[in-house]
Amino acid sequence: MSVATMIVTSVEMPSVFQTAGVAGFILYIIGFASLQFGFLDGNGNFYAFISVAAASLVLISLTEMFNLASALIQLSWIMIGLTGIAFRTLRKRRKAVPAAIPISVAKTPIPRQSTLFLRPNTQIAECAGETTPCSGCINFTQHSQNSFESAAP
Repeated sequence: MSVATMIVTSVEMPSVFQTAGVAGFILYIIGFASLQFGFLDGNGNFYAFISVAAASLVLISLTEMFNLASALIQLSWIMIGLTGIAFRTLRKRRKAVPAAIPISVAKTPIPRQSTLFLRPNTQIAECAGETTPCSGCINFTQHSQNSFESAAP
């Protein structure tokens, strides 16, 4: 038997689990290098997805040769990454729907302005120094000026 034949026959093909582990390692390196070189934002979902995928692949590889410490690290990485993705998604949804719409309302004929915050689909105007409901008023500035004129002694 030749030396070349012995080398070829002694090399085993990697298992699916080893391949998954190597793929996870590659994702970890690509993600971390991209973060360090400024190609990725560490606060973005894409970096979190790469990290969760890498940790999942390495965790799959641990089913063949289990290591408790490594499994705990990978599980923690997955849980933290998924939690971060969930928080960012919820934060984006909250920003998409404004809690209040600022509207400037003139308090006096002087050019000073105050800001009144209105929730969507409500009609409230600042009248005579107090916030009171307004029924059907569209022009809040005109409404408050009329209220000041009518409230003047």
